[in-house]
Amino acid sequence: MPPAIVVAIPNVPDRVREYSIGVADARGERFLAWLVDTVKRDIDRQFRTAPGPAHTTIAGSSLGGLFALEAIERRPDIFGNAIAMSPSLWRAEEALLKRWADPAKRPSPRRLWIDMGTKEGGDDASRARNVERVRALAALFGTSSAVRVEVDDGAEHNETAWQARLPQAFRFVSAEAVVAPQAR
Repeated sequence: MPPAIVVAIPNVPDRVREYSIGVADARGERFLAWLVDTVKRDIDRQFRTAPGPAHTTIAGSSLGGLFALEAIERRPDIFGNAIAMSPSLWRAEEALLKRWADPAKRPSPRRLWIDMGTKEGGDDASRARNVERVRALAALFGTSSAVRVEVDDGAEHNETAWQARLPQAFRFVSAEAVVAPQAR
């Protein structure tokens, strides 16, 4: 895997509104603008980065995973790759899945990692539906080698499960990347 700069942003108690886009009382557009206009800009200024979308990945889990998907749709000029771990695709009555069913609205990421554990959700039916959603999302991209879905048998919806899958996700999104740091 090529060298990477990882910027971790802690979530907030009101993360439902912070990570939501396109629903009532959402603050996700503002959060996305802050990531792009402040955080990314400052990182690119302070470090020797390859700032283009091919070298920029947004990652998140749960609502953050859904937010990462929204970010590659809204800002493909910035985010060329996404890692969506256990994305909350149920949010807003599966609005993202419905929107992306239209090829004209679906982004074309360089690399997209989507995963889900088989023990995420309440009852067995909810758990199975969560796995169906990530498979349906991946299916929208056909047989593209740019998209990978992983179903983690027995994994729950928690940081321990996401931590276990993260190295593989990082390797996937960084594959075939050309790292060309800029001289500063």
